[in-house]
Amino acid sequence: MVTNELIITTTSTSVDAFGIVRALDNPVRISMIKILLPSREGMTVKDMLAVLKDTNQIRYRETVYRNLEVLKDAGLVEKFYVEDRGICYRIRRKKVQIDLTKLEEEVA
Repeated sequence: MVTNELIITTTSTSVDAFGIVRALDNPVRISMIKILLPSREGMTVKDMLAVLKDTNQIRYRETVYRNLEVLKDAGLVEKFYVEDRGICYRIRRKKVQIDLTKLEEEVA
C-alpha cells in the first residue's frame, strides 16, 4: 500500500530519520526519486538505467541497484514484483516531514 505522507516526530530509534536524511544526501538518489515520482506502476532497474544513462549520471546497473537499496532501506522506495516485467521499484512516501527538534542522535 502506498502512503502519501510520513511524519517523523519521535526520538525513538525505531524510526531512522537520519537514514532518510543520509539517503537524500546524494544527487543521483534525488534524480532517481524524481524519475520514479510520476510512475504509477513503478520502474525496472533497466528502465531507470536507460533514463540515468541519457542524463550521464550513472553508467552501470549495479550503481542503480545500490542506490535503490539505500532508498528502500530508508523507507522512501518499495520493491515489488510485476508478472510481465519482473522486479520494479516505486515511491513509497511522497512526503517526508522531519521535526529536528524531536530527534536525538546517540553519541558513542
